[in-house]
Amino acid sequence: MRSVYLFLVAGEVLAASTTLLTFWLIDFPLICYLIGNVAISISFLLLLLRPTYTVLYRPMVFRVSYAIVSTVLIVWFLLILVLFQVLVIQGEDAADFCTVQEGTTDAEQRSENARILRLTYQLVVGAVALVVGGMELVLGLYLAKGVIGVLVPLMAVSSSLGVLLDSIAWVVYTAVDAPTPYFSVVLLFTELLPICVVASVAVVTTLRTSGETDPPSHDFKSAASDTSRLVSSITMDSDST
Repeated sequence: MRSVYLFLVAGEVLAASTTLLTFWLIDFPLICYLIGNVAISISFLLLLLRPTYTVLYRPMVFRVSYAIVSTVLIVWFLLILVLFQVLVIQGEDAADFCTVQEGTTDAEQRSENARILRLTYQLVVGAVALVVGGMELVLGLYLAKGVIGVLVPLMAVSSSLGVLLDSIAWVVYTAVDAPTPYFSVVLLFTELLPICVVASVAVVTTLRTSGETDPPSHDFKSAASDTSRLVSSITMDSDST
């Protein structure tokens, strides 16, 4: 839905680059995509630390950690949303927000405000994505050394590269400020493809785990109910293959 809407806005079929609806439909999914990758990175981190700290086996540790990071990211989005409403929709204090050439119309001022807000938002999200993607790649490949199979490295590489390339693409797209409907094609490789790969790995692992008569561990009996357990099941399943 976001890709179709972006295609229509960039192709000037819909003239809505400075509306609140556009900000929601185009920019909020980026936070959702990052939050999904946060779940994987936290799972990898807990898997690495569990042999040393047994308390990390408790599902509540994952859920609390995930909730804290997700809340921070959502609050950041809401803060930018409020600024977008004040500086772009209402147009208050526009002159104090950014400097533009003399003779700029109100519409051009608001468009520039929207671009700067989006760029600031995406730079911060990109910095978080760099940390999250780096954790996914490094920890995932490290955990993959002790298992047989391709599920763990496949998830690590696809999810990390997906979130990193997606953040970079959005920063470049916003900074260049040359809307094109063909940017939707880029999103197919940076968002849709990695999501499909991770979902496929999750489905395969869940089916294998549910079909086992003797599960590897009591902690992993309900792999599909918790992302942390799901990633753990992938590791255990690959090791037993």
